[in-house]
Amino acid sequence: MGFNLIMVIAVSFVPLIMIIFGNMFLKNPPKKPNWAFGYRTKFSVKSQETWDFSQNLIGKYWKTLGLVLLPLSNATLAIMNGCDIDTIGKVVGVIEIVQCAFMIGATVAVSSKLKKVFDANGVRK
Repeated sequence: MGFNLIMVIAVSFVPLIMIIFGNMFLKNPPKKPNWAFGYRTKFSVKSQETWDFSQNLIGKYWKTLGLVLLPLSNATLAIMNGCDIDTIGKVVGVIEIVQCAFMIGATVAVSSKLKKVFDANGVRK
C-alpha cells in the first residue's frame, strides 16, 4: 500500500502544481514585472501589457494541462496495478518526463505567442 500511495503522489505532483500555479496566475497574478515571482522572461517583462498577457496565458495553459494530465496520469497508473514494482517505477518515470515536457512546452508556447502579439519593444502589434 505504501508504494502505491507514493506512486499516486508522484504522478499527481506536477499536475497539481500546474493547477495551483495556473489558478494563482489567473486569479491573483503578480501585479508588476519583477524577477522574484511570475512567468519571467526577457520578453514578458518588456512592458506591463506583456507582463499581464503572459501571466494570464501561462495560467490558462497550466491550469488546463494540469486538469487534463492529473486524471490521465492516475488512470495510466491504475492500469499498471498488479505489475511488478520495477515496471511501475519505469512507467511513473516516463509519466513524470511527459508531464514536465508539457509544463515546459507551455512556457515555450507563451513565449511564441508573445512574439506574435507584441513587437520587440513590448507594444501590441
